Amino acid sequence: MGDYGMRLTREPAERVELAVGNHVRFIRDHDGPFEVRAISSDGRWVILTRPYDGPEASVIYTVLDFDSGVRGPDNYGSLGYETDEQIAEALARFEAGDAEVSVRHDVYLDIAEVTS
Repeated sequence: MGDYGMRLTREPAERVELAVGNHVRFIRDHDGPFEVRAISSDGRWVILTRPYDGPEASVIYTVLDFDSGVRGPDNYGSLGYETDEQIAEALARFEAGDAEVSVRHDVYLDIAEVTS
């Protein structure tokens, strides 16, 4: 993902009002909307998923980090995003500072549209 293999400059992004269940489309992603699955209590972290028909996972996920102005996969490596329990555990890791958006695979926050 990332911008042509360059490390992004991370700067806070304007927070967008989101709620669990909203659907979010991104400018750079033309494969359909993601669904908001969890939001941290301070609004910094948002976990979104969409269905995926692949051999190893049933969803694709992305994590928004409004404080850094980026989105992408986690840097943790073994967090799951398929069940509500896995998503709650992943969100807890982000809130505790044990996980963040991967610097190798992040892209700038590029929200195009939010729908209910």
